[in-house]
Parts: sequence; C-alpha cells; structure tokens
Amino acid sequence: MKTLTRRDGLRLLLGTAAAGVLARSAAASAVSSRPRAAPRIAVIGDGIGARALASDLHGARVRLDMITAADPALAIDWGRKRIVKKGETLPFDRVVLSPGVAYGGDIGLPMAWRDASSEKEIMRRALLMSEGGVVLIRVPRRPYRFIEGPYVRAERLAGVLSYVNPRAKIRIFDANNDFPDQARRLDHWRKHFGAMVEWIPAVKGGAIRSRAAVRAALGGRPAMGKGYVVDYIPEQKAARITRTSGLADASGWCPIDPRSARSLMKSDAYVIGDAASWDGAPKTALQARLDGAKAARDICLSLA
Repeated sequence: MKTLTRRDGLRLLLGTAAAGVLARSAAASAVSSRPRAAPRIAVIGDGIGARALASDLHGARVRLDMITAADPALAIDWGRKRIVKKGETLPFDRVVLSPGVAYGGDIGLPMAWRDASSEKEIMRRALLMSEGGVVLIRVPRRPYRFIEGPYVRAERLAGVLSYVNPRAKIRIFDANNDFPDQARRLDHWRKHFGAMVEWIPAVKGGAIRSRAAVRAALGGRPAMGKGYVVDYIPEQKAARITRTSGLADASGWCPIDPRSARSLMKSDAYVIGDAASWDGAPKTALQARLDGAKAARDICLSLA
C-alpha cells in the first residue's frame, strides 16, 4: 500500500480546496437553473467527511438531513428512497454515509484505538510499568483506521521509555508482512532506541488473534498484569449501517468511485471517510475531507 508523503499530502490539500470551489460553483449553477423543490440529501454520520460535505453544500439549493449513525434501528429503504428511523421516515434524493468503522474480534482486552484519548491511556499505563516491562502492540490485518498509527505509537512510546525505563521493550505483533515507511522507521528505531522496539511480521508469528496467543507472546504470563501493557488493536470494517443497507461488499468495506465518492453498490449513495474503500485509499482525516468535497461536487452536478 502506498505511503502518503508530504508532497502527496499537499496535493490532497490542494485537491480538497479545488473540489470545494468546484462544489460551490456547481451549487450556484444548480440554484439558478432549477425552480423545483430543493432536493433532499440525507447524511448519515457526523465524521470529518460529513462536516466537509455540509460545508461545501452551504448555499446550495438542497435540504440536508443530518442523521446519527448510532441508531440501531436505522435502515435505508432503497425502493422508496427513504430513511427509516424509530418509526419516522425521511425521503431522500441522495444519501451520504460517513459512519466510521465497527470493531470486531473482541477477546476481552482493553481496546485503545477509538480516539486520541486512547493513546494517552496507553502512555499512562506504560509509564506505570515496572522496570524492564513490556508493551505489546497487536496490529490487525489491513485495512484499518490510520494505517501508520501503530508504528507512530510505538515510536512515541519508545521516545519516552528510552528515558524513564530504558530496559523496557516494545514488541509489535503484526498481522501484515510490511508497513508504511518501513525501511526508514526500522532504521530510525535501531539508531535511536537500539533493541527496545521489535517488529514481528506475520511470517514470523506476528498474527495473534486470541487471548491465549497474547499470553504466549508475553512468555506465558496472563494477558493483564503490572509488568506489561497490551495495546490490542482489533479488526475493523465499515459500520453496521453500511452492511445492512447493501453498501459493503464481501470485504466488509464500501467500494466507491474515487473520483466522486459515489458508491459502486448503490447509485444514489455516497460513502466517505473510513468506511469507504478503493485501491490504495488511505483511511485518514485528510482523505475524509477530500471525499466529502468530491461527493458535494458530484451531488450538485448530478442534481443540476
């Protein structure tokens, strides 16, 4: 999977800005050319991509219905083009989903991958470890949110532990056989942290999927203890609403056209953010913003 460079990031930022300008231009054109009732756009989820979409549709002659993705009773009736929630129905002309991901593979260990507070908790626990303790980071098979995240986290932990607990170990058990920016990171770890950080790829037993496997990786010790910290990152897939509404394929993710963020499963739908899938798609905040801008532009053009 391609790693985003600074140049790629700048290109995406410029692309996001350009897409936003085009979306607003298309919106203005739609306002002047369509006297009929404003089309209704249902937006399910409130992630970064959804907020980018709403911003780019500001001023367009459309009605936005913002709907939380957390409602377990939420459903999409494609035949009648309506959202069903708690006995209420909302008609739509287009539906945009930005629902995030669902986590699976619960083995009864603390999961620290939902938000920024998760990393703070792992750091807090690592600082309380006894001298020479072990941090075990379990990496699931790709794709998952923030592909570089586990390795960035390991590096930050090593940067702190190398001063306060220099005999500590950070062991990364990886269900993949490579990772973004691998050569540079491995070299950096060797130069700055010595043998503190160890990466174990899948071919060397890095794919651990059970509490027993975690215990074995800790040398037979129980999966919870004072001398070590387990950062178990679970398997991930698109949120439930995408799977119950026919937007996800067999992979558990939602295939889209990367040029417009339009679903390849349902022509009236767009999927933006982490739930979306296309070849090489990075699951990052920057990509979610770009997807939102693309979807806004395509909606305006398709309804003009």
